[in-house]
Amino acid sequence: MGRVCDYGVTDVNNMGAAMAPAAADTIMQHFIDTGTSPTDYDMILTGDLGALGSRIVKDLSWEKGYDISKNHVDLSLSPPWRR
Repeated sequence: MGRVCDYGVTDVNNMGAAMAPAAADTIMQHFIDTGTSPTDYDMILTGDLGALGSRIVKDLSWEKGYDISKNHVDLSLSPPWRR
């Protein structure tokens, strides 16, 4: 599951941005493999991407035709059990 997606991020203080392309690719590949869309899920969870990485995941997904902005939650920012 998943594959390496290296966008060349080298800032060790921003690993969320380094991990975001692979997370977005994995999420989108799941939609393709299962024939589903973001609206088929209550939540799409990632973890440890931080604010910037989370934004990058949403942007990369949107660019490929998948709007996950309404149901994506990064657990490092807003754990659902704290809402």
